[in-house]
Amino acid sequence: MSASSGIRRRNVPSAADPETFPTSSALETLKRFDVYNKVHDDFVQKRQSGGAVTLVTAAILAMLLYCEVYEFFSVEILHSITVDTSIDRKLPISLDMTFPHLRCSEVSVDTVDSAGDTQVDAHGGLQMHNLDAAGKMSQGDPVAGPGDCWSCMEAADADHKCCNSCQELKNAYNDKGVPYFHILDSAMQCRSSIGCKIKGKVTVNKVSGNIHVALGKSVQRDGKLVHEFNIEDIGDGFNTSHYIDSITFGEYVEGLQSPLVGTRKIAGAGSWMYHYYIKLVPTVYISRWGTTTYTNQYSVTDSARNVQVKEGELSGLPGVFLVYDFSPFLMKQTESVKPWSYVFTSICAIIGGAFSVATLVEMALSSAKEEPELDVIEFYGLVSEKLQELKINPDFLNRNVNEGFSGGERKRNEMLQMAILQPKLAILDEIDSGLDIDALKDVADAIRSVREQDPKRSMLVVTHFERFLRYVEADHVHVMYQGKILKSGGKELADKLDQEGYDWILKSAA
Repeated sequence: MSASSGIRRRNVPSAADPETFPTSSALETLKRFDVYNKVHDDFVQKRQSGGAVTLVTAAILAMLLYCEVYEFFSVEILHSITVDTSIDRKLPISLDMTFPHLRCSEVSVDTVDSAGDTQVDAHGGLQMHNLDAAGKMSQGDPVAGPGDCWSCMEAADADHKCCNSCQELKNAYNDKGVPYFHILDSAMQCRSSIGCKIKGKVTVNKVSGNIHVALGKSVQRDGKLVHEFNIEDIGDGFNTSHYIDSITFGEYVEGLQSPLVGTRKIAGAGSWMYHYYIKLVPTVYISRWGTTTYTNQYSVTDSARNVQVKEGELSGLPGVFLVYDFSPFLMKQTESVKPWSYVFTSICAIIGGAFSVATLVEMALSSAKEEPELDVIEFYGLVSEKLQELKINPDFLNRNVNEGFSGGERKRNEMLQMAILQPKLAILDEIDSGLDIDALKDVADAIRSVREQDPKRSMLVVTHFERFLRYVEADHVHVMYQGKILKSGGKELADKLDQEGYDWILKSAA
């Protein structure tokens, strides 16, 4: 009879199904390429320090992954500088400016450039709106009803008894040669329109020049820009207080800083002339989508001086002058985004690096808690000490383990191993089997000795010899029969079993 005649083999393909052999062979071949070692759960040791390191690592990983994804979606701006060679480009200027104490009819908006191109009272893309005392759009000056006669205030005389409109009031002051700007905010005829908002866009040549809001009506004479006004009208001052809510040189780009935005200037007594000297840096902004936007960044300095009328003359023209000039350089700003491969490689690197560092940390913590390893001499001293405590012949060290050992010697050898390993829980199954009365006492003494070294050590002793329980001085005694515990007790139960045996337990259980 062959050696395999009585063996059943499972999941083996039959000879009638040869097609399964190549498949099985191919699957078996795949195992050769497996570089991932598998460890059975029974051999995995888990510690509290390892759990703590895992939780901390998970938190750090979550934070790093969030930062990496945030970095991936962020846009980086790449800067480069070249010489600006464009010469035929126009410059659109978007302006939003408020004069809280000047009526729109008292000023004009003009542009002048170094190429000699002048836009007089530039209303093309700019709109001028009168404002009321609350800063809202004015509904216009009040209209006098039939039979009304509104006071001409300081200009009242025989020729000017009634001034039923703001213009009539100003004409009366002009006829009398009295300045009127100080009464425009309070006069009933004019107080519904005391400010002016200038908003819109004007396009100029890409050369140095200025855009200004100044006193009077502007006209062009002999190729020159002239502002017409009555100097007596501003004898008591011309309030050029202003707010710059928005100003852009070129196309609007989200996030591009504008130093003049939010500027607030409050003029004191007199007539003030404000200059803003603006240095424009042509800028090309290329978005991540490939769209190109031409605009201008700028720096600015300002100055202000009082040009109040003195001895019948003005030392300057009251108003706000935005004087601009161009840098010869072109700034190019390009949005740069990271490719998808960046985030994948970064995540892999973060995860791998985090787990590698966490493994080193866990190993360090575990090593700090574990007892240090003993060298050969220290281990020999430990074994000799345990031999003496257990009253075992030192000749055991010169013999192979369990080779030629009697039953009693094997049991003593097991006690020696337990004393050296210092287990927290020891299960001794029929440790008294095959022992004579002397060897039985020696094993019981060894158990007591190991137990006394650490009172917290637990031992579960399985025996069929009742007297052995008395020798080891058991704390708790349980009698098990056919998988059920029939009786439990302390040392007194061990004494009773030694005297009466087990029959009385079986009878009570029946």
